Amino acid sequence: MSASARLDFVITIGKFLFFRVGTGSYPHTNPTIDTVSATLTPQVPPTGAISVPGNAQSVAWSGAAPTFVSPAPVSLPVEVQSNTGPIRITAGVTGPLSSLEGQNIPMSSVQITSSNPTDFPAPPVPNTGTGTSVQVTGTAFSGLVTNRTASWNFAITPVAAPVAGQYTGRITFTATTP
Repeated sequence: MSASARLDFVITIGKFLFFRVGTGSYPHTNPTIDTVSATLTPQVPPTGAISVPGNAQSVAWSGAAPTFVSPAPVSLPVEVQSNTGPIRITAGVTGPLSSLEGQNIPMSSVQITSSNPTDFPAPPVPNTGTGTSVQVTGTAFSGLVTNRTASWNFAITPVAAPVAGQYTGRITFTATTP
């Protein structure tokens, strides 16, 4: 004599997506919003006289518009982890970099490059709205699991003849999965 009983199993594995730019580490969410700070230094074109370095030094100026030296890029760590397949990342802005004096610099003056442009590229920064997405490729299980890290380098491309002041703005990065 024999008896049998059957038992079916259903296992659900939830989706997850972790994304950070700057401070933090997986799996902890971090409310910190990092700041990229840069100073553009004006270079006054001389009329042939060599200027003396230092404060309060006179310089012969041709009257031409000054040029601005780009500061060194600021590097921030980035990380994305997921179990849902390819990840798309976008950069979004609500407007230009703005000063308290009402002056603006286009947000696209911020350029981002990645230390791993093939597998974890940085998205382009639009002047307004949401920019074009970039894809981060999966690392395991036929590309369905992703665990990527890189450094994104933020550089400022000087605009012609910016008005002196402190300009602020924000870029919001968004990671999405299918």
